[in-house]
Amino acid sequence: MALSSIEIQFNVVSTIIALFQTLKDVKFDLLIEHVQSVCTQYEIDIPHINASYKKVIGRSCQQQGSVPTLSL
Repeated sequence: MALSSIEIQFNVVSTIIALFQTLKDVKFDLLIEHVQSVCTQYEIDIPHINASYKKVIGRSCQQQGSVPTLSL
């Protein structure tokens, strides 16, 4: 029995969703680890994503504080 067009499309979408989930679960972590190692190697500060920030345009000389970075 042949699959209908809708069943084929559903199978394709299900496969793509599974691939994206694998990418998110495994590959993304590997990418982040690689980026962190390159940043460490070249002494590049990595901003802490969950840190609070000040919403300003530009940076005035009166502004206190610094941009928080991750400690590796």
